[in-house]
Amino acid sequence: MPWGFWLGCAFLVLVAFAGLLDGAKEEARETAVLTGLLFHGWAFGLDLVKRNPELKRGSVYVTLGQLEKRGLLVSREETWSRDNFGARRRLYSLTDAGRDEALRRAGAKEAA
Repeated sequence: MPWGFWLGCAFLVLVAFAGLLDGAKEEARETAVLTGLLFHGWAFGLDLVKRNPELKRGSVYVTLGQLEKRGLLVSREETWSRDNFGARRRLYSLTDAGRDEALRRAGAKEAA
């Protein structure tokens, strides 16, 4: 078979493997957010980043939004006062389903 065929096959394997890695990273970020909120209650996204080096500023809000769309989190804007300057920040907390999922993932992580 021509070398182009084998090169194409190798490329497809690498792309598939990279997709698996991205999925594993996403699941790790979700687990970090869920367990962080499990132990800290209501929190800002940047507070979660400060507490967990696995989380990055650029991805934590995407992860929070995805978890909220799936019904695992709720959010609310912080209460405004004269002392708060700038944009309002969002606080996040687990729903009952999110708490169950966080406990499940924390248990699976300990078992591994």
